Amino acid sequence: MCEALRELMAEDLKDAEKKGIGKGIEQGIEQGIDLRDREKITNMLNKGKTPNEIVEFCDYPMELVLEVQDKLVNNQKDD
Repeated sequence: MCEALRELMAEDLKDAEKKGIGKGIEQGIEQGIDLRDREKITNMLNKGKTPNEIVEFCDYPMELVLEVQDKLVNNQKDD
């Protein structure tokens, strides 16, 4: 009975590991997309585009654009 239970648990552990790896990959992709979007917004702001122009043209949420803009302004003040 113990050997059968070990085999069953080993299979469950493998399944859990696969699910965890899948979730980790998904999370990494989402973080990469977010980083890319923030870099694009930063570049557009640095080129003189307004938040409204960025939102209209790229369909980014205004909240995200303003957050990136705020971080840019705060970093420039700190320098």
